[in-house]
Amino acid sequence: MLKKRIIPKILLLPSFSSKNIMAGASIKYDTYRSTGLPESQAQIYQSTISDELMILVSHKYKFTHSEIIETLKKINDRILMPLSFGGNLDQLESVELIMELGVEKVVFNRAQFDNPSTILEVAEKYGSQSVVVSLDFVNTENEEIVSVKVQGEYKNMSLKSLINNIENLGAGEICLNNTLRDGTFLGTDLTTLKIIRDLTDLPLIQSCGVGKVNHFVEAFQFGADAVAAGSYFSFLDQNILQIRNHVSNLGINIRH
Repeated sequence: MLKKRIIPKILLLPSFSSKNIMAGASIKYDTYRSTGLPESQAQIYQSTISDELMILVSHKYKFTHSEIIETLKKINDRILMPLSFGGNLDQLESVELIMELGVEKVVFNRAQFDNPSTILEVAEKYGSQSVVVSLDFVNTENEEIVSVKVQGEYKNMSLKSLINNIENLGAGEICLNNTLRDGTFLGTDLTTLKIIRDLTDLPLIQSCGVGKVNHFVEAFQFGADAVAAGSYFSFLDQNILQIRNHVSNLGINIRH
């Protein structure tokens, strides 16, 4: 059985007072808050022995490849843990540049609808274990149906068809994001997590909404293989060791 993981999440944001790229977190993927330099934030997570680190770029912001490469190099110089990156990766060539830095996983979001062939190419070249597909969604009245943004417009789609598509693209892991819970500290979407857990054997990363330690526990109990959090670690608690110990004391098989 795979051991459960805790994953800090950093969003890359532009600085409005300098040329630096900043670390940050979001609220419902609409409002963004800066937390300092990404390499400094990454070093904090390294000091608390995080399982891995996820770096993402919001679709709202565009950075050049050279800016991203420089930022990831700074982060990678400060950490030893596995690193995943996602943001505007729509061609194999872009992924190759990222992977050459030592990034272990790439995270795709819109590409599952806009450039699915790129995900297939990456999975074929680097293996499924290097591919994470992130599903951003909004709940509907039907628990089996969610609303997702496809090429700029929201569409209602069945969870079964979405998960089948992700599996067929060669993903090795799925990240679940209920955008209405993002940065709210109100808890994760356990209902959708449970439905998706019954639809796939792929590892699931539960993301968005963590506001207290018990939210990690609940997500693991409902079938998550990992829990990713941004705002929680940025603004509430950065003691990942303490969280891990609490989860372990409840009998959950978590990575140490």
